[in-house]
Amino acid sequence: MSFTISINDQAAFEVQFAGPAGPTGPQGPQGPQGIQGVKGDKGDTGDQGPQGIQGIQGIQGVKGDKGDQGIQGIQGVKGDQGDQGPQGIQGDQGPKGDKGDQGDQGPQGDKGDQGDIGPQGPQGIPGTSGVAFATAPLSYDSGTQTVSISPNPTFETVLAGGGAAGLTQTQVFVGDGVFTNYLDMTAGLVMQAGGGITFPNSTVQTTAFNTSVLAPYALINSQVFTGTPSLPTGTIGVTQVTGTSTTSLGTTAFVQQELAAGTAVAKNLELLVRNQTGSTIPAGSIVYISGATGNLPLITLAQANNDQNSAQTMGFVKTAIANNGTGYVIVRGTLENINTSALTEGVQLYLSPTTPGAWTTTKPVAPQHLVYVGIVIRSHVTLGTILVAVQNGYELDELHDVLITTPSTGQVLTYDGVSGLWKNQAAAGGAVWGGITGTLSSQTDLQSALNAKANLSGATFTGKVNLPDLGVNTPSLNLGGTALSTTATSAASGDVWISGATSPKLTYKVGGSNLYCATSNLTNSFTSSQIIDVTTATSAALRVTQKGTGNAIEVEDATTPDATRFVVDQFGKVGIGVAPDATAALKVDTNGLMFGDGTTQTTAAGPAGGIPSNTNLEAIWFIFNYFNYISSWSYDSIYNQTTVYHSGPDSAIRSYANGFVLTNGFNSFSVANNEVSGSITWDGDLTFGGSGSPLYAQKGGTSLQAITKSFS
Repeated sequence: MSFTISINDQAAFEVQFAGPAGPTGPQGPQGPQGIQGVKGDKGDTGDQGPQGIQGIQGIQGVKGDKGDQGIQGIQGVKGDQGDQGPQGIQGDQGPKGDKGDQGDQGPQGDKGDQGDIGPQGPQGIPGTSGVAFATAPLSYDSGTQTVSISPNPTFETVLAGGGAAGLTQTQVFVGDGVFTNYLDMTAGLVMQAGGGITFPNSTVQTTAFNTSVLAPYALINSQVFTGTPSLPTGTIGVTQVTGTSTTSLGTTAFVQQELAAGTAVAKNLELLVRNQTGSTIPAGSIVYISGATGNLPLITLAQANNDQNSAQTMGFVKTAIANNGTGYVIVRGTLENINTSALTEGVQLYLSPTTPGAWTTTKPVAPQHLVYVGIVIRSHVTLGTILVAVQNGYELDELHDVLITTPSTGQVLTYDGVSGLWKNQAAAGGAVWGGITGTLSSQTDLQSALNAKANLSGATFTGKVNLPDLGVNTPSLNLGGTALSTTATSAASGDVWISGATSPKLTYKVGGSNLYCATSNLTNSFTSSQIIDVTTATSAALRVTQKGTGNAIEVEDATTPDATRFVVDQFGKVGIGVAPDATAALKVDTNGLMFGDGTTQTTAAGPAGGIPSNTNLEAIWFIFNYFNYISSWSYDSIYNQTTVYHSGPDSAIRSYANGFVLTNGFNSFSVANNEVSGSITWDGDLTFGGSGSPLYAQKGGTSLQAITKSFS
């Protein structure tokens, strides 16, 4: 077994050990640099190898004294952050705030993979051997340019007169000749007792670095002190606290001392309270003291609806307090970080008489209770601020110079000069009104005022009477009951009253006649003609809606009911002289229908052949039946004719088509051929090139323009 120690890529010396070669063991750590030989000529610089692992950082020097620091104000307990409200209009940018503390350093990421080793550069020109000769126990072979240590396999010789002996095959001497240090190939660099490592700044480390070095120092994060912490006198401008408590730096005495010295200013007066209402009390709620438990006041939402819910109003809840939880109430100071965007800066706030725990900008009046709670000093959707200053109002009997004893209706408050108190008592001999004496008529000022007032009975107004609008549910005028009769013989012209207890009507008298106003929800009987005269293009002049089972319209001539009346039933079916038919749109009595030419038709059935002989009826029959039975059509562009096919009474339709034209008022189409069964051919293009146009049938002066057909 052997190994060679090289310097600058040149072999410095080789260590060989006798004995059979065992299996190759794992590569050990790099050994220390060997003894430097005579420097040879410098070869060409090869490529730089990968950087080695960084060594252990040295012990940090002692930290210098910290400069004087100003006294920090007392910081209040940070409340829970409320829900974020809707974003308001962005205001002007405020001044830049102080820089916040730097957050903790995140954990170091995993070490990246080492890159591949670059290709080895060309070897430089070998320099002259750095070894010229060697002394025992080393021997130098100039042929192989190696240095050997002998004897093998062990050292038994004491070197330099008294050094340690017994180096094994796996140990190499490194040091000053007395075996102070040696390199153990299995255990690394081993220091003998008294040995150490000298650093470039001449400091010597004789022991391995471990956590015990930091034991006397306090950790920055979560240090647990085993004794009483102390402060250097005068270093931060406060007197060093003496005592055994580990929390003595924040005692009440210390705070009071700083306040008294003027070095700190109290911002809020806050009280620790408990919530046992059964639900969470939100931040910004106004509360009153409703009891106590466990040395803490109990709070309940305040409301200005009575004395019990408002007299003990204490302040605003700083942050939300859960049920059975504790929190702080601001008694005096500023409530911050709430939504005041709906309020104007400078507006005064009062305890709400309608909503528990809420404020209002409307000043309550009796019987509501007046409790002033503060003023808005910043309007903002999330950073709103209210100056808290609760001022409870007083009942009359709570004033220090008022004594109320068993009050009753009609009593007055009088001053008792003996006790110096205002007391309630009955008015003696009635009230004295401003020292008025004598008869009323001699008081001209009062009489003039009364003359301008109307008597409760029989007053005559000389001007227009205007009644106020009292709202959608309160009438402005009441005419009394319905005791007056419909005749009201004592009524004068111009009188208005409600007549008739059974069917009341609004009645007024004009020129000796009583006139009645029709009502929309009662039956009205008209004894004179009624005329409907309107001008409208979108609505009917008369519309009757029957939602029941009775007829919609009945027209009678004399008797009720009239057996031959005109009737429109609830479905719109018409009966003339008879009741409407359940299916037919129109039903007439046996008198039949008379047409404009004086002819009368009493039946739908015609003479022999099924077609009436009257010319007008023939035309009407053709129009109804032909348009009703048209099934299809086709246009022949070569002959410019349109053939229309029908499925009705064929011979009658084709027979009575003679003399008819189809027209839209501008274009007319006459019969070209009516001799082919099931069809009639017309001259021209009835389809108008496929776009179509409503056409009606006309024969001479007879036509029904309301019945049209479009051949599109």
